[in-house]
Amino acid sequence: MDAIALIVVLAVAGQLLALLLRVPSILVLLLLGMAAGGWLGWLEPDALFGARLFDAVDLAVAVILFEGGLLLNFRELRGDVSSVVRRLLSWGVVFTAVGGAAAGHWVLGMSVPVSLVFGAILTVSGPTVVLPLLRHVGVQGQVDSILKWEGVFIDAIGATLAVIVYETVLAGRGQWGLTTLYEAGLTLLVGLLVGLAAAGLMVVVMRWDAVDEHLATLLALATVMAAFVGADMLRHEAGLMSAIVMGVAMANQPWVSITRVARFKETLGLLLTSLLFIVLAARLELDELAGLVGLVAVVVAVLVLLLRPLVVAACSLGSNLDVRERLFVGWMAPRGIVAAATASVMGTGLEELGLGGAEDLVPAVFLVILGTVAVYGLTGRPVARLLGLAGDGRPHPTEVADQAGGRAPDGDSDADADTATSRSPT
Repeated sequence: MDAIALIVVLAVAGQLLALLLRVPSILVLLLLGMAAGGWLGWLEPDALFGARLFDAVDLAVAVILFEGGLLLNFRELRGDVSSVVRRLLSWGVVFTAVGGAAAGHWVLGMSVPVSLVFGAILTVSGPTVVLPLLRHVGVQGQVDSILKWEGVFIDAIGATLAVIVYETVLAGRGQWGLTTLYEAGLTLLVGLLVGLAAAGLMVVVMRWDAVDEHLATLLALATVMAAFVGADMLRHEAGLMSAIVMGVAMANQPWVSITRVARFKETLGLLLTSLLFIVLAARLELDELAGLVGLVAVVVAVLVLLLRPLVVAACSLGSNLDVRERLFVGWMAPRGIVAAATASVMGTGLEELGLGGAEDLVPAVFLVILGTVAVYGLTGRPVARLLGLAGDGRPHPTEVADQAGGRAPDGDSDADADTATSRSPT
């Protein structure tokens, strides 16, 4: 019980300290987690949570991704924004995975199977890091929309790719090509259908006023967890996509207001993200990290200075994005909690196979997270100012969520405001 209380205290303290220091909160949370775990020995997550640790992590990630989905509005996907997002989420993912695998093999000395898993994990960015950085920088328009949509959906797509590569390595089948595409497509399709069904259920319940607004937020929490578990039972790793699709579907339906649901989920998502980074960082051994810092710095340089700009340049060919917009999109690809959770789950399995470099997978991924968040978090706003894209700050997430709400339920004091906002352009 004392350890759980300590995790909560560190999570909240990390957010407050980051606000005071004006640095990305993930940096502070990771450092606090590593200090409380590997350095001071106050936290031992594996002993505290046992075999259920990663089950709890998966559920928490599902809630976080659902919250991210609530912030996505289809009206943003117009013209070239839609085409660039589609490219980033398709062959952009493939290019990133291949580049990350090459870096893992040639720089970190990982065996080919481990480097392939490493590259797949590095495709994952996520709303827990992208959305706070976008709010801090204050960019608007096409840049904001592209990075927001990519940041949310890349978690499910990248994690699915990582799982398929991982399971292929474990089975030793070596079947990539069409088999891999089929497996990935089937996983995402199951997640899509389950997510739509869960969103439809929530809309029906809220439309019929079967529950009041306060209970609706709890029902949404239970529903997204049930959708996640149900999708995973039907198809391994389909749960992440179901959580995202449920959020996006609820955000874009015209029948009920989701304002209070979004506000509740935003607070819960912030707490869950903070808790997860503390817990996962506490599992790291500091001596493992120290031995990889120099090499991972090279990997981060490759990702930031070479791979991401090339991927964005290729994915934005023929679009109406100007040079400044392309440069900034190419300067924003931090890694987040899903990469950390995925690596933590897969590292043990690869080590048991005795594959070369498997012991470096988890610490290397965490160092990449630290490095990319530090680079993008500390330079994002100066780069945006240099390019003339920095604004005064974007709306708070709940304000964006208000735009997604359609008809407010009867008796809702925010009904007029919600309706007016939902009709305004994004």
